[in-house]
Amino acid sequence: MISYALFSNGVSIWAYDDRGITHRFVPVSPAELARVVHRFNQECADRDSDISAARRDGQILYRWLIAPIESRLEPSRLIVIEPDGMIGQVAFEALVDSSSESFGARYSVAFTPGLAYYLQGRLAKSVNAGSHSLILASSLVPTEYRELLRPLPEAVRESQELGKILHRSTVLDGTEVTRKELLQKLAQVEIFHFAGHAITTPEGVRLVFPSSDGQAKFIDAGVFRQSQFKDLQLVVLSACSTAQSGENDSVGPGNLVEAFLQTGVPRVIGAHWDVDSKTTVTLIQTLYQGIAAGKPVPAALHQALLESKAANAHPYYWAAFQIWI
Repeated sequence: MISYALFSNGVSIWAYDDRGITHRFVPVSPAELARVVHRFNQECADRDSDISAARRDGQILYRWLIAPIESRLEPSRLIVIEPDGMIGQVAFEALVDSSSESFGARYSVAFTPGLAYYLQGRLAKSVNAGSHSLILASSLVPTEYRELLRPLPEAVRESQELGKILHRSTVLDGTEVTRKELLQKLAQVEIFHFAGHAITTPEGVRLVFPSSDGQAKFIDAGVFRQSQFKDLQLVVLSACSTAQSGENDSVGPGNLVEAFLQTGVPRVIGAHWDVDSKTTVTLIQTLYQGIAAGKPVPAALHQALLESKAANAHPYYWAAFQIWI
């Protein structure tokens, strides 16, 4: 576990496991940290940005956030990060160490809003190819959003590929299900995968479900928070910026990931930025192939990120997705 706390004069970092606790304090001003985090986020989220600039800022953030407790880390162990404030916005996997290696290439990483969530998640049931699954693809664009969004045929292909991997799955088109029906179905499955559009509003991120008549349907964090999903073990939100809240912080009332965690779902995967739909299909397929092979979800995601990174080194293509537990 790595826990962070932001103060007016710097960042406190605690690293702890069964070997004990280590504490370090980094005297960096919140304003300076915010500047680099914001710049790094923009560089990672832009496929056309200079990768050398992203790596340079990734090295700065690594020196502040990881290097002070680096000696405690072991590649054989899952690294669970409990961020604070703006640190929750950082794509840790894309941070760069002194040997020019990405943090996500060396370590399997997960994130948690707090220790209570992590302890709850340790009781989670495993998921595999035989888990009851709901795969929802939302490929069409509502009429009022046609100038902003484009159709996503890749979402349909993604859902079809996953249907082949997850043997006990139901694959639905977003136009075929109402909000009420979706919530009812989520109460009966172990895996929920959404592939489609998401939009960011001041109140938070919303999943987009076009109806058959072209009208827009939405489902947001507030709707999920009002529900209970006793069997749901894994949620994967394969859409743009689904790990964001719509505000400056990474968690908050509009955060879809946190909403699922609060209902008791032990594992949620979301994206930090607007993702490339074509490369996402391959990454997601590799993720579920790992799950079907019996890998723990964080390890399966780590392998998928590594394979995506090998295909394209720019963080935009491989570092967007994170798992929260």
